[in-house]
Amino acid sequence: MERPVRVLFVCSRNRRRSPTAEAVASAWPGVEAVSAGTAPDAEARVSGDLIRWADRIVVMDGGRIVEQGNHAALMARSGLYARLASLQFSEAA
Repeated sequence: MERPVRVLFVCSRNRRRSPTAEAVASAWPGVEAVSAGTAPDAEARVSGDLIRWADRIVVMDGGRIVEQGNHAALMARSGLYARLASLQFSEAA
């Protein structure tokens, strides 16, 4: 049996949109989904463990998917994900 595709939905606060996307995607066969936020007050915060866990990261902003890919590809694009990741990881230091 093949391992499910692991999808991480990322938004800022992890309150409505990414948990909803997580619930919808989790119902699909062959998909394991989790959601997390980048803001300090997020319900669940993005962590290095979650990033390493994910096969695909889906970045949401304003209720829409704005980027998707793996961590390395998203960082190379220097888009929203890269900015959010840089902010979050600099706060942790």
